[in-house]
Amino acid sequence: MERLIVKSALYGFFLTLAMAILFVDYRVAEGPSVTYVPVYDYVMTVLRYSIVGSFIGAVVGWRVYRMRVKKEGKTYYLEVFAAVFILAMAAGLVFSLLGI
Repeated sequence: MERLIVKSALYGFFLTLAMAILFVDYRVAEGPSVTYVPVYDYVMTVLRYSIVGSFIGAVVGWRVYRMRVKKEGKTYYLEVFAAVFILAMAAGLVFSLLGI
Protein backbone atom coordinates (compact mmCIF):
# COMPACT_ATOMS: atom_id res chain seq x y z
CA MET A 1 0.00 0.00 0.00
CA GLU A 2 2.65 2.49 1.03
CA ARG A 3 4.72 1.83 -2.07
CA LEU A 4 1.77 2.49 -4.40
CA ILE A 5 0.85 5.73 -2.64
CA VAL A 6 4.46 6.97 -2.61
CA LYS A 7 4.93 6.12 -6.29
CA SER A 8 1.66 7.86 -7.18
CA ALA A 9 2.66 10.93 -5.18
CA LEU A 10 6.08 11.05 -6.87
CA TYR A 11 4.57 10.66 -10.33
CA GLY A 12 2.06 13.40 -9.54
CA PHE A 13 4.84 15.66 -8.27
CA PHE A 14 7.06 15.24 -11.32
CA LEU A 15 4.20 15.40 -13.81
CA THR A 16 2.85 18.58 -12.26
CA LEU A 17 6.39 19.99 -12.03
CA ALA A 18 6.80 19.52 -15.77
CA MET A 19 3.39 21.04 -16.48
CA ALA A 20 4.06 23.99 -14.17
CA ILE A 21 7.39 24.70 -15.86
CA LEU A 22 5.57 24.76 -19.18
CA PHE A 23 2.56 26.84 -18.19
CA VAL A 24 3.52 29.17 -15.33
CA ASP A 25 4.22 32.59 -16.80
CA TYR A 26 7.65 33.96 -15.94
CA ARG A 27 7.16 37.41 -17.44
CA VAL A 28 4.63 40.19 -17.04
CA ALA A 29 3.72 42.37 -20.00
CA GLU A 30 2.69 45.88 -19.00
CA GLY A 31 2.05 47.87 -22.12
CA PRO A 32 5.12 47.99 -24.35
CA SER A 33 7.50 46.85 -21.62
CA VAL A 34 8.09 43.30 -20.39
CA THR A 35 9.30 42.59 -16.88
CA TYR A 36 10.35 39.20 -15.55
CA VAL A 37 9.12 37.59 -12.36
CA PRO A 38 11.86 37.22 -9.74
CA VAL A 39 13.40 33.75 -9.71
CA TYR A 40 12.36 33.07 -6.10
CA ASP A 41 8.70 33.84 -6.83
CA TYR A 42 8.76 31.71 -9.99
CA VAL A 43 10.33 28.72 -8.20
CA MET A 44 7.90 28.97 -5.29
CA THR A 45 4.94 29.06 -7.67
CA VAL A 46 6.18 26.03 -9.58
CA LEU A 47 6.82 24.12 -6.34
CA ARG A 48 3.39 25.03 -5.02
CA TYR A 49 1.73 23.48 -8.07
CA SER A 50 4.00 20.44 -7.82
CA ILE A 51 3.08 19.84 -4.19
CA VAL A 52 -0.62 20.09 -5.04
CA GLY A 53 -0.05 17.54 -7.81
CA SER A 54 1.75 15.31 -5.35
CA PHE A 55 -1.22 15.37 -2.99
CA ILE A 56 -3.58 14.62 -5.87
CA GLY A 57 -1.37 11.70 -6.89
CA ALA A 58 -1.32 10.35 -3.34
CA VAL A 59 -5.11 10.51 -3.09
CA VAL A 60 -5.48 8.77 -6.46
CA GLY A 61 -2.99 6.10 -5.37
CA TRP A 62 -4.88 5.55 -2.14
CA ARG A 63 -8.17 5.19 -4.04
CA VAL A 64 -6.59 2.73 -6.44
CA TYR A 65 -5.30 0.69 -3.52
CA ARG A 66 -8.75 0.57 -1.97
CA MET A 67 -10.23 -0.54 -5.29
CA ARG A 68 -7.49 -3.14 -5.67
CA VAL A 69 -8.25 -4.60 -2.25
CA LYS A 70 -11.84 -5.07 -3.34
CA LYS A 71 -10.85 -6.57 -6.72
CA GLU A 72 -7.70 -8.64 -6.45
CA GLY A 73 -5.97 -9.53 -9.68
CA LYS A 74 -6.38 -6.41 -11.81
CA THR A 75 -3.81 -3.61 -11.78
CA TYR A 76 -4.71 0.02 -12.37
CA TYR A 77 -1.39 1.54 -13.37
CA LEU A 78 -2.68 2.92 -16.64
CA GLU A 79 -5.82 4.31 -15.03
CA VAL A 80 -3.80 5.95 -12.24
CA PHE A 81 -1.40 7.50 -14.74
CA ALA A 82 -4.29 8.79 -16.85
CA ALA A 83 -6.12 10.20 -13.82
CA VAL A 84 -3.04 11.96 -12.43
CA PHE A 85 -2.18 13.28 -15.89
CA ILE A 86 -5.66 14.65 -16.49
CA LEU A 87 -5.90 16.17 -13.00
CA ALA A 88 -2.48 17.79 -13.35
CA MET A 89 -3.39 19.17 -16.77
CA ALA A 90 -6.68 20.54 -15.46
CA ALA A 91 -5.01 22.09 -12.39
CA GLY A 92 -2.32 23.66 -14.55
CA LEU A 93 -4.90 25.04 -16.95
CA VAL A 94 -7.07 26.45 -14.18
CA PHE A 95 -4.12 28.02 -12.39
CA SER A 96 -2.80 29.42 -15.65
CA LEU A 97 -6.14 30.95 -16.54
CA LEU A 98 -6.53 32.42 -13.07
CA GLY A 99 -3.03 33.90 -13.24
CA ILE A 100 -1.98 32.38 -9.94
